[in-house]
Amino acid sequence: MDYCKLNALKWVMTGCIAGWVVLGIPTVARAESNPEKPLVIECRGSVKPRHELSLRLRPGERLLAVYAAKGDNVKAGSPLAEILDGEGWVRLLELKSQKRARLELTSKEDRLARLEDELKTQLRLWKDIEPNSADWRVRTLRDKRDELKEQVELLRLQVADPASAADTNRSLALALDAEAKKLEMQLASPLVVAPFDGRVIYLAPDPARLGTGEIVLEVWDTSVLIRAEVFQQQLKYIAKGCRAEVLLDFSDEKTVSATVEDVESRPEMQAGEAYPTFGVELILDAAAGPFKPGMRVSVHIHPQKPKAD
Repeated sequence: MDYCKLNALKWVMTGCIAGWVVLGIPTVARAESNPEKPLVIECRGSVKPRHELSLRLRPGERLLAVYAAKGDNVKAGSPLAEILDGEGWVRLLELKSQKRARLELTSKEDRLARLEDELKTQLRLWKDIEPNSADWRVRTLRDKRDELKEQVELLRLQVADPASAADTNRSLALALDAEAKKLEMQLASPLVVAPFDGRVIYLAPDPARLGTGEIVLEVWDTSVLIRAEVFQQQLKYIAKGCRAEVLLDFSDEKTVSATVEDVESRPEMQAGEAYPTFGVELILDAAAGPFKPGMRVSVHIHPQKPKAD
């Protein structure tokens, strides 16, 4: 009798537990499908210059002089260095040579056309006057014509200008002339100037020995921005215009207000990280103050209404 009661009690307990589990499942699902909007998104970030210039030597370039030193504050338009573009000059001379050849080709093609017309006229004339000696009398004109034809063909090969596709050739000539003008403007002065107000943060120890691809100097903009790193699940709460506060690490300074300017659409995976992060660019509402490029900061972003999945 006691055994039967114990067995019945066991079945009742099992049914109750099963009922609790079944009733609990929808509650958990509802919580996961409707996450609560966070009050604030806390993340880490760093201070970046708004603009950067990394001056490197390209193939064929040679550094002539450097007019800035590490730590110098430079204004937009102030000289940084003088670089001679050897390959640029070679290309410009080649383009000018092609242009001269095209002009010579046009002139000789005109002369050849006139000579062909003259040859036909002389041949008809002498055939009427002295038919037996007509060919002999125009032989000199024929020799000149053949010589001119050879010169025209050689010039066409030189400028890659076949006799057909005249419209294409004219378009090519215009493109080459435009390239030559652009090169002339670039090579008019080998001086490289600062494109913005900034500070020279790096200068090569021995600029005279630099090779192709090596950095001559680097300039950072004096104005800065903040780049914060957030996780993918936080992206739905962040958009351009969101308000934020920024505070320097280990600083007693007050927080500085900022505004989200841009949100990266592609993640960035750092070595050793388990999850990728997305960059959020913030613009400080006040002057840079204590913020300098390279500093680490704490960022609090006030979220927006979540986007629909």
